[in-house]
Amino acid sequence: MRALERIVVALAVSAVALGAVAGGASATQPMAAHRGELTATEYRQLNAELTSFKRVVRSGRLTWSELYASCRKVGESTALLRSVRSNCNTGFGVEQALAGFNADAQRCAALTQTSTGSTTGTSTTGTSTTPSTLTPAQLSLIACLEPEYQAISRATGSLYERQAGLRRQVLLRGFSGRCLLTLAPTIVQLKRERTFLATSRRLVHDVVLISRVAAGTLPAGALNVAQITADASAFMVAGKAVVETRRPQNLAVCPHA
Repeated sequence: MRALERIVVALAVSAVALGAVAGGASATQPMAAHRGELTATEYRQLNAELTSFKRVVRSGRLTWSELYASCRKVGESTALLRSVRSNCNTGFGVEQALAGFNADAQRCAALTQTSTGSTTGTSTTGTSTTPSTLTPAQLSLIACLEPEYQAISRATGSLYERQAGLRRQVLLRGFSGRCLLTLAPTIVQLKRERTFLATSRRLVHDVVLISRVAAGTLPAGALNVAQITADASAFMVAGKAVVETRRPQNLAVCPHA
């Protein structure tokens, strides 16, 4: 698979990965209020959010308005509720960033078609070896997508920060056992998200260099295509690890008033 294809495929995989994270950010993070116990208000609002999200998924109406409406089922009367609501909104913000990438990928590909009419670097065919350089069309395509790469990396960073903050809030409230597992991201999950963030930042660094080459402000020899390909592969692996993360979604295991 060519270097450009690896990068584009990596972003496609991340759409699935972060979609799962976003869903988990809203549906798997019911929270608490008294130490080790949810108040009646918290339990009711968190259960409403979880029920609403599941209903939207089952209906197939995965519109942004429907999804964000699920987030609004959670109030802001406690620090934990505010953290849950923030996680929910941020998770869907990541999904929107990825949706924007997919749309712009088509637009940019159309702008950088080869003279034969085929779209460079978007097919699943090609050589199995990594080229030493990228073609002008490939450079232009990746440069065109730089804002989207940047947006995805920023969104991924925000999600990791929100998830880490949520775990701190849950621990601060004294939840443990199955309830902790239900309410908060695990240490392993956070580690996977941190790795995904790190790989996204490396990929952005590569894309910035590619953009400079495309603009003529950096010589083509400055690009290490083998390293770019490796960074894209690492990004894809990290994304798969995130999507494989699963936690129970049973709010009833948490003590509540």
